[in-house]
Amino acid sequence: MKSMHCTPTRNLFAILGAALLLSLGRQANATIDVTLQMQLGNATNAIVDPNNHSHYLIQRAQYALDYSDTIGGPNWVDWDLTSGDIGSTPRGNYTTDNSLPTTFYHVKTGDYTNSGYDRGHMCPSEDRTDNVTDNDAVFLMSNFLPQTPDNNQGVWESFEYFCRSLANAGDEVLISDGGSIYSGARIQPSGKVEIPGYTWKIVVDVPPGGGSAL
Repeated sequence: MKSMHCTPTRNLFAILGAALLLSLGRQANATIDVTLQMQLGNATNAIVDPNNHSHYLIQRAQYALDYSDTIGGPNWVDWDLTSGDIGSTPRGNYTTDNSLPTTFYHVKTGDYTNSGYDRGHMCPSEDRTDNVTDNDAVFLMSNFLPQTPDNNQGVWESFEYFCRSLANAGDEVLISDGGSIYSGARIQPSGKVEIPGYTWKIVVDVPPGGGSAL
């Protein structure tokens, strides 16, 4: 996310930061459930505490995240992906996440308007197209970080497709992503959301069988 005019190699590094794929097996079939969405752990020790504006933990059936009111977006988002999560539900609508504590600023879709940055899904829409409820959940604005269009619509999107290809092949895929290297720059004109210098994604391809990921 550093630049819109990088060489392909530099651009790939800038977008993904660190992309790790551990291929361990095939064929799994999980179910959307809150217990499945944070299997890669809680590296930042986020907690459910409205006084913690830097690491506020949210656990949903569709994904888990460490939300930062300081940056106006997630530090990380974790989710489980299988073929059962991928269907034909149309994309939802961007929605303010009113489940955040009342003392937090609630980012609006309009905060991104005319900023030059995409509303960059962390847990993408296409990973939750099994039904309307699950797809609507990924359109809550707490699931977004600013991304330049060439990143969001380029290699980042291509990597999302690759992850879904693993799931469609029968694998269970654990995914964690987020932003890093914040310099204080914010999207304008709203100034409500801080721009990450890099985005990163870690993918673990897990072996077959019920409960294999755990």
